[in-house]
Amino acid sequence: MTALTPDGIRYVQRVNLPSPFHLRWLIPYLCRDESTRWDVAAWAGFAGLIVGTWGLIGGWAGVAAALLVAVLPSVRFGLTHRVLVDLSALGLATLSAALWVHGWTVPALVLAVVAGMAKESAPIFAALFAWSPFLLVGMVAPLVIHLSRTRGPDTLGEHHAWILAHPVQASRQYHAGFLSTLDPRLVLPWGACVVALAAPSWQLAAVLTAAYAQLAVATDTVRLYQQAAPVVAVAAVTAVPWQWWPVLVVVTAFNPLRGDGI
Repeated sequence: MTALTPDGIRYVQRVNLPSPFHLRWLIPYLCRDESTRWDVAAWAGFAGLIVGTWGLIGGWAGVAAALLVAVLPSVRFGLTHRVLVDLSALGLATLSAALWVHGWTVPALVLAVVAGMAKESAPIFAALFAWSPFLLVGMVAPLVIHLSRTRGPDTLGEHHAWILAHPVQASRQYHAGFLSTLDPRLVLPWGACVVALAAPSWQLAAVLTAAYAQLAVATDTVRLYQQAAPVVAVAAVTAVPWQWWPVLVVVTAFNPLRGDGI
């Protein structure tokens, strides 16, 4: 099995998980402690993310946007640390949004609910990617679990238990000086995707706000804010002529300041 992160250890345990991991039951239930299943789930999520990103805009612009997403450091991290739910949830959310954009209402709503079973934030991103509040119906999945399932204690030690019990304080400790000084690492891992800011929209602003807001209650950084990737990539390719699309992909793929994706 691939090297396990603290989150991965919790997902493999599956039973009696602490909040918010108890809400993310679907992928751990399906994969259990089988390495091959986690590999399939991660790669299937990656495929859903790529196809969904392409579907948001379609055509060659969609291909360029999908390639931009594929080479981001957070996605690379998800593919090398496959015992996580991030890629699966984001893939489901992006596919749900793409289906909604193309008028496939019922499948989009179903996928939004399934995405909510994978991770509690996924329906929010699905709604933002599709720019439609209807996909927030997926929030019924984590709500039901929240009301019906008892949270367990954290078994990874006192420090990890403290992080879960005090997420805001933990964020301040892990991000000390990171947010207040506008550390370049808040932007540089995006690579050439930063040109998305040349095509501003309310949707782009809302997606980025939601993605970066997670940093206030978590210890990770890049793999959280780059959950905005599908909309950021679409904005990036619409901000420049098509001749520049290969340049965007190459610069992002070989960005020396991309970091480790965490």
